[in-house]
Amino acid sequence: MRLPRTLLLAASSAMVSVALAAGNNATLSGYLRQAPVKQFYLPDGLSEISGLAVASSDTVYAHDDNYAIVYEINLSEQKAVKAFALGKPTIKGDFEDISVRGGYVYLLTSDGHLYEAPVGENRKRVHYNAYDTGVGEHCETEGLANGPADGDFLILCKKMHEAGLKDRLVIYLWNLQTRTLAAAPWLNLSLDGLVDKLDQANFHPSAFLWQRDHGTLFIVSAKGHSAIEIDQQGHLIDKVKLDKVQHPQPEGLTMMPDGRLLLSDEGPRGHGKLSVFAVPR
Repeated sequence: MRLPRTLLLAASSAMVSVALAAGNNATLSGYLRQAPVKQFYLPDGLSEISGLAVASSDTVYAHDDNYAIVYEINLSEQKAVKAFALGKPTIKGDFEDISVRGGYVYLLTSDGHLYEAPVGENRKRVHYNAYDTGVGEHCETEGLANGPADGDFLILCKKMHEAGLKDRLVIYLWNLQTRTLAAAPWLNLSLDGLVDKLDQANFHPSAFLWQRDHGTLFIVSAKGHSAIEIDQQGHLIDKVKLDKVQHPQPEGLTMMPDGRLLLSDEGPRGHGKLSVFAVPR
């Protein structure tokens, strides 16, 4: 039996609140400067894992980079327990991130298009809706997160198309109800003071996590092997360099309901890798 959409929304919000409470005093470096409690390779089809989203208390959704195929990964069993596809034939695209809201998954492409579909059963195909957020006119998009209000999505830019926004950290907001094309950025920050001068040329965001109750963001750069934590006003809270061997190309980031932090890497040898970090003490 399918739960009403309002109940699913409430359950999703409750899961996020528990996660935020669990990681209340944990900074980015507190997570990433410790060894992962678990690290394992992902199944075939997820060599280029680009995004993560919470599915349950011990499972996450991950997606393929080139096709709209969503996998549910069980962290305890370290394997995929379900996979479903959007469309028939399966939609092709450059998929960059995933978010979940009210029993629906949302897949973001690098040109700013958003695909909405109900969570499907194993090996099934699901119908979908496609939306142009307008963000693709401004930048190459890379990250997706549920935003400050119901219906809001935050969309992270990797590379800006507009000269005036180069060398800046830019995030747009798009609303599912109004579906108005994004215009002005929700967040537009100079990298000065956030990233060391010598590292700025290699700081191209590849994943982010928005903690709405805290008003803070974790942002990871795969190329620079670095990550920063900032507040909504753009003040630096924390920063850390990532181990290149352990994290060759970090592309996905999410936080579990119990406060565990998950970081995924694209696999240079054919399989993506998932790292699980405990809440720092």
